[in-house]
Amino acid sequence: LDPLGGDRANLAFSLYQNMAKEKSIENILISPVVVASSLGLVALGGKASTASQVKTLLNAAKVKDEQLHSGLAELLTEVSDPKTRNVTWKISNRLYGPSSVTFVDSALNSINEWAAKSTDGKLPEVTKDVEKTDGAMIINAMFFKREPEHNLYICAVLFF
Repeated sequence: LDPLGGDRANLAFSLYQNMAKEKSIENILISPVVVASSLGLVALGGKASTASQVKTLLNAAKVKDEQLHSGLAELLTEVSDPKTRNVTWKISNRLYGPSSVTFVDSALNSINEWAAKSTDGKLPEVTKDVEKTDGAMIINAMFFKREPEHNLYICAVLFF
């Protein structure tokens, strides 16, 4: 069961278009799976209004939490299976917050240390371009390596 159906790609494409308009970034890589899984975590961990809003964004307003959880788990298992996908893919998610916290340099250093550890040193500085924020952050650190070409693609996705 995929609780999000084809909407993962639409949501990621919309996010990409908004980022491309607002940021002067030459290279943007967005994974629909990472976007859906991160927002799924927020929907499952959020209460009342937050959970409802995120589920609406995911086009999963009528999906029960158990279905969302099992669907996301199945999706992540499927896409990270090196036998069927012929890739090595590591993904880690973490939430930093709440909104009453101001992220000082020591907190940003802690985030960078976590990302480096989670990706075997491939993403040592995910907060390099982060401006000071007093809101919550969802940090995703992901890398994947396609076999047999041995190409390595690295991506850090930050939501504020």
